Amino acid sequence: MSTPLLTIGSMTSVRMSETKKLPGPSWSLEAKRTCPGSKGEDGELVDACKECYATDGNYRRESVKEFRLSNQTDWKRDDWVNDMVDWLYEYSRKEERNNRSPIIYFRWFDSGDCYALPLACKIWEVVDRTPWVKHWLPTRMYKFEKFASIFEKLAEEPSFSLRCSSDSVMGEILPPGTAGDSTIIPDKEWFEEDTPQRMIAEDVERKTLEAGVFICPAYKQGGKCQDCRMCWNKEWRSIAYVSHGRKAKKLTIEKIDAIYSKRRLQIWLGE
Repeated sequence: MSTPLLTIGSMTSVRMSETKKLPGPSWSLEAKRTCPGSKGEDGELVDACKECYATDGNYRRESVKEFRLSNQTDWKRDDWVNDMVDWLYEYSRKEERNNRSPIIYFRWFDSGDCYALPLACKIWEVVDRTPWVKHWLPTRMYKFEKFASIFEKLAEEPSFSLRCSSDSVMGEILPPGTAGDSTIIPDKEWFEEDTPQRMIAEDVERKTLEAGVFICPAYKQGGKCQDCRMCWNKEWRSIAYVSHGRKAKKLTIEKIDAIYSKRRLQIWLGE
């Protein structure tokens, strides 16, 4: 769940969000409106985006949608980079005064994506000027060649973790590149023990682990990061997130049922 986190002391010029899962604030945009990478070559939504959590639940509240839409205009201001840097500094000081670590774990886009090249360039400026912040940015904009140079520049920043999101919900990861990546795997607990569907889900999990992919533990932790900071760990290349939510469950069951049906047909045909 995400809620507006509007002010820190006198800092009112940028609008952040606060999610129950994350250990720190995030800056976000409205989903779909800013997600050109969510569509495949056929113009349809890719599997991972069909189950988008940012179009459901608390994200549908007008107050939550309003400030994300506001951010879509706000980042174009001349002073936006300075205001972002100032806000992150004030937030860090606040954490220090409350006897917490001044190191901030910050996520770009708990909804939406880095849809515009000038925005990506401004994000790099913010990152470059805030070395005390651990930044993480998941994106599908790597699909567009014009973003390659700025993403390479961002990936070189010691405090920045760029993760290119796979379109798969069955654990497929991207070819090795300059950045890390992420994928989605089924929740095996959605299926009863010793059923073919459960075995398919367990097989996906096994192959994921064998490939050296870290499986996000949030699904075992009430949907929260708790002490885990692996998404911000740029030394760990691949991370898998376990499907969650009503839409995700329906889609995943359909995908696994289709795999099971195909395997039965292959056995019947003797392939």
